[in-house]
Amino acid sequence: MGRVAMSDDRGGRQIMEAVMDLGDSERYGVELPESAAFIQARALLDTGEVVEAVTVARRAAEEAERTWGPRHPRHLAARIEQANVMAYLGEYTEAIDILRAAAAITLDPSDDVQSRRERQTILLNLGWLLTRCGALSEGEELLERGVAERRTFYGAHHPGLAFGLEALAESKLAQGKLEEGLVACDQAVDILASLGHPRLPSALALTLELVAQRELQAEGSPSQAAPVEPSFVPSFLNKLTDEITQAVTEELLDRAARVALHDPVPIRRLARVLDELIPVLNESPRFGSDSPVVIRSRIALANLRALLGDHQARVEHIRIVVEAARRIGDTTLEIQALMGLALALDDLGRPDEADDFQREAVRRAAESNNPYWLALAQRNLGVRLDRLGRDEQAVKALADAVEAARASGQEELMGRVLTALGVVRQRLGQHEEARDHLDEALQRLPATHPDAITARAHRAALERGDQPCDDDTTEAFFEAVRAEVMARAPEGLIEWFDLTPGETPDDPPALEVRLSREPLGDEVEVLNLVVRHALEHAQRQGRMVYPPSSIG
Repeated sequence: MGRVAMSDDRGGRQIMEAVMDLGDSERYGVELPESAAFIQARALLDTGEVVEAVTVARRAAEEAERTWGPRHPRHLAARIEQANVMAYLGEYTEAIDILRAAAAITLDPSDDVQSRRERQTILLNLGWLLTRCGALSEGEELLERGVAERRTFYGAHHPGLAFGLEALAESKLAQGKLEEGLVACDQAVDILASLGHPRLPSALALTLELVAQRELQAEGSPSQAAPVEPSFVPSFLNKLTDEITQAVTEELLDRAARVALHDPVPIRRLARVLDELIPVLNESPRFGSDSPVVIRSRIALANLRALLGDHQARVEHIRIVVEAARRIGDTTLEIQALMGLALALDDLGRPDEADDFQREAVRRAAESNNPYWLALAQRNLGVRLDRLGRDEQAVKALADAVEAARASGQEELMGRVLTALGVVRQRLGQHEEARDHLDEALQRLPATHPDAITARAHRAALERGDQPCDDDTTEAFFEAVRAEVMARAPEGLIEWFDLTPGETPDDPPALEVRLSREPLGDEVEVLNLVVRHALEHAQRQGRMVYPPSSIG
């Protein structure tokens, strides 16, 4: 089932954690504004035009090199922007190659000061990317070299040095060198605090993570839920203004939203910090239990606890959110929390209570006269009833969800509820109705949406007259990738494109491509990017919500 109720859906993908973000590409003291090409590339990425965005960024960098020369700041800045675009797309190897080449350009004392500034950004971003990709020692070495160069270039009390120290502290955290990380982070905090710099909350949040990891490491049992350190968080926050405290909390929530789902270490660490932070915020005159930042902190902590399998704590936090939503009169939050509570109780093995709260979510959504939330609540109820074997009730709930979704005017929501209803009706032998629902769902959903993959797999099974199997889901996934590749490849280049499963489930699919003409210029490079991105996009879509072969 799709965990829509308590998840924090974030548009776009942030890269390189707090250091680089495509939407706010901090240039560490650099005065050059974003280039027109980068702004255009970002707009293209926002509309899913990946190849066009990559091409714009690459051509802008090549043009800058031809026009200004390799050592000119405009060329170095353009390479940074090009690497940003590639990293945003998850093309980390390509981003690293771009930054390596830029870092290899030799500067001399006569070069423009701006060129030397850009070099500092290149070293920092390259070191961070290497760290992110697991090349921890090389990343650390580059970041340490960058800090030394920044200290010489900027001086001991400049934010440019603090940025380098913060990135180095992140690298130390990733390697478990916590005392070294705290030393670097404390230096960054001192510089930023003395300047009143807006990046101070980021460094303070990193300090909390380093301390939390140190305590977990000292205990030798990361699963324990003891406080970060007796009174550490209260004493830490007491030194801060309310405004800084809120900003630090926002940084922690941002980190929690970006946490890698497969890595329990940062999940435990962030849960530990939030466990200690929330009581402090609750007792603060400025915040209190019903303040937005505390409510969002509880939602984030509930999600982290879910990832750790601690569903009892998850249930407790969501119950508190339900109560807060009722006190402040936020009906939408209440509906979301009720659906999240039902999911959590299901995972805790208490289906009867889960059923009660899901029905309450439906009732509150109906009272709110909001068809979007009513459709989601009814859909979740229908999926639950289907899993419990209550067929007629499931069909009724999902049919009601379809009507509400139509009233909402939301195409994706409409596709999702139609998929769920079609799948249930297919299982019940109502094949004609199922076929109509699945066909309409496919018209409304993007090809790589997980529900579209599910609908396509079930539609194929209907044509055969049986129930879908794993092969149907695999073929539906491949069809989505084929459609995206054919739509985005250079015009007239591909005659035929196909994928076949690898020898084992863990193996990547085999690709077969037949070209209709000789490629021109960089078209082979573009085609490779299109294929990689289509595969990664489809896989990420499926992971984001639920396995493609189930109803989410």
